[in-house]
Amino acid sequence: AYGHPTITSMIRLNAESGIVEDAVCLMEPVDGIYLTTDALYLTQTLYETGVEETLIHQFNMADDASYAGSARLAGGLFLYGNRDYRINARSGYLRAITTSWQDDGEDRLDHTLYVLKPKSDAPELEVVAQLPNESRPEELGKPNEDLYGVRFISDRAYLVTFERIDPLYVLDLSDPADPRIAGSLEIPGFSNFLHPVSDRILMGLGQTDTDLAKIEFFDISDIERPASLGALALDDSLIYSYSPAEWDRRAFTYWRRGESEHRMTIPVEGYLADGSWQYLTRLYLFELNDPSDPSLFSLTSPGFLTLTEADSDLGLWGEKRAILHEDAVFWTIGQTVLSSLWDTPKNAIISPPPP
Repeated sequence: AYGHPTITSMIRLNAESGIVEDAVCLMEPVDGIYLTTDALYLTQTLYETGVEETLIHQFNMADDASYAGSARLAGGLFLYGNRDYRINARSGYLRAITTSWQDDGEDRLDHTLYVLKPKSDAPELEVVAQLPNESRPEELGKPNEDLYGVRFISDRAYLVTFERIDPLYVLDLSDPADPRIAGSLEIPGFSNFLHPVSDRILMGLGQTDTDLAKIEFFDISDIERPASLGALALDDSLIYSYSPAEWDRRAFTYWRRGESEHRMTIPVEGYLADGSWQYLTRLYLFELNDPSDPSLFSLTSPGFLTLTEADSDLGLWGEKRAILHEDAVFWTIGQTVLSSLWDTPKNAIISPPPP
């Protein structure tokens, strides 16, 4: 149908001997892979009917690579670099959230949660439940709101939709046959990336309503009443900024250093607001204190590492990765490495790439 036949091969190797133990071929291309200790899921976006659909294949991985079944869902698994956060398996159930475009000017986007499980009598993934449904018709997001951040954590899912405001939805998935919207919260801006700080605190990384990168923390102790613990723009010396970690989770580094103190780094790029429009990139360092208690939680920072266009011929556009080792910080941008001690990031040493 596409004119370019593709074979997708899955090969199971013995890690000690290197011997091929099994191999399975799929006569289709795939554009998404999700792997657990028990199963491999391959996803493919289809346009055969004129609208987006998602095909999901499951292969058992516990003992062999046997085929478990497939499902064809309405909508696509769209979320750029973080789109695999839209799919998650737990306790034998697969959960996935798709988005469908509608020919409706009043509401162009529909988002659907599907809960699936392999059938016992056929190689098929059956839909156990979906949301919205007849008994729970409330939509995931207000009219015309796109889906940004998604994160499945245990028996919950957190969604951020956005058009003019940022609603955070909390889904209760404890009953796979009856998922429900347990709570929601409306705040300015939106979050592209959601990260669990602890069982009681969730962090969102995204944009303010003034086009600056921001982080925001949420108290999720009460599933029905999520609350904001505060937001921080990064930072107001920039006229426009964003974080590569919004779509590339490898640009985000998080270290649970101890029970009462976590550390994280977030890269930010943007233009100075002093009239020079100088482009720069920064790595912000943060300490999260008492991360398990929303009533005591606080955020502190020793500062940031900076690289500007004026730093000789160093490139600013390479992939950004940060490594934390004890009190040392290493930040790579392509082949450029900045290093500093945690408490003195402004004294960072720059190692340019080799000639």
